[in-house]
Amino acid sequence: MILSEKEIAKIVAKLVTKTSRWQAGEMYGLRIHHPYDDSRDDYPLCEVGDVLPTSRLWERDEILEEELNGTSAVGICLRDGMYYEEARRKIREAVEEVLNYVWIIEDDVLLLVKGKYIEDGPDTGEVLLEDPIVVERIEFRKIRERIRKE
Repeated sequence: MILSEKEIAKIVAKLVTKTSRWQAGEMYGLRIHHPYDDSRDDYPLCEVGDVLPTSRLWERDEILEEELNGTSAVGICLRDGMYYEEARRKIREAVEEVLNYVWIIEDDVLLLVKGKYIEDGPDTGEVLLEDPIVVERIEFRKIRERIRKE
């Protein structure tokens, strides 16, 4: 699924609002959630407030038993004193990265998570977070429907 410029702009605007309460010591990240995927029994429904489990290592589209040191996400690098436009640009870059990183379909959900930074992950732009909490849940299907109604 390829998102239009208007759809991406709507997602970024929503994320800018949600990340405005950033505090030192925490980091935001983005993940794609596949609600139809039942490959992990320990995975929550990914509602706002849910804590995500530790990520597992992937090898060529196959999930392995080996766990990473935290939960993987595409990091959004915000900092104290960052201007609004710079924060907006960082968020947009992370949205574009996650959309290029994972194959998505209309039923997938974009998760904004917040947790303590542990370390960089094995992939470009990936970070590992400790006990990240779902802060926002954006359903691609709903974004597309809203854009069509405008």
